[in-house]
Amino acid sequence: MEIPILTHLAGRLGPDGADSRNAINVLTAWKILVLPGGSGTRAEVRLARRHGKPILAVLDERHAGGERDFLDFLDKHQVPRQAVRREEDWDLEPIRRFLNED
Repeated sequence: MEIPILTHLAGRLGPDGADSRNAINVLTAWKILVLPGGSGTRAEVRLARRHGKPILAVLDERHAGGERDFLDFLDKHQVPRQAVRREEDWDLEPIRRFLNED
């Protein structure tokens, strides 16, 4: 789901700068679920780590081979990850546990 966030923020400090919209996304969330993505997603991960937000990366095991660069990024930033789709079944219980943890 995408929800546009229109702001006056210029983003001159880069996608993980204090004047970016990514900062709003991260700082208003109590926990961060990460799906594979590009530079904006990576900026949000860096911001979340910087601000001590709990993060869980959610992956589809069937596509993990094509996401090697993203997986390397997650490892570099020590982001825990959970495969929620294996073969044809979805397992959302790890996400429920993550969201319900104190």
